[in-house]
Amino acid sequence: MFGNLGQMASLLGRVKDIQAGIAALKKELPGMEFSSECGGVTAVVGGDFQLKRLEVAPGVDAGAIAGNAREAVNGALASAKGTLAARMKEISGGIDLPGIL
Repeated sequence: MFGNLGQMASLLGRVKDIQAGIAALKKELPGMEFSSECGGVTAVVGGDFQLKRLEVAPGVDAGAIAGNAREAVNGALASAKGTLAARMKEISGGIDLPGIL
């Protein structure tokens, strides 16, 4: 899991800071929103990775809605995951901590 003992020692020295950062991020999650648009369909997901809103612009072809909605939702989820992974990397000082969020 750890590349070397120095990295492990560094992590152990930062445990309280990492725990505080994770706790703060978890408090922020419910209020976070990530959106993506595809062909007039906008999807908004929350920090809990749940779809909050799906908006369809006026005049969007009904046949295109399903495919565009899928792309918009997947884009919003990718944005959420990428943002949260980057925040975790900041909090941990670049050390991979899988399964925390």
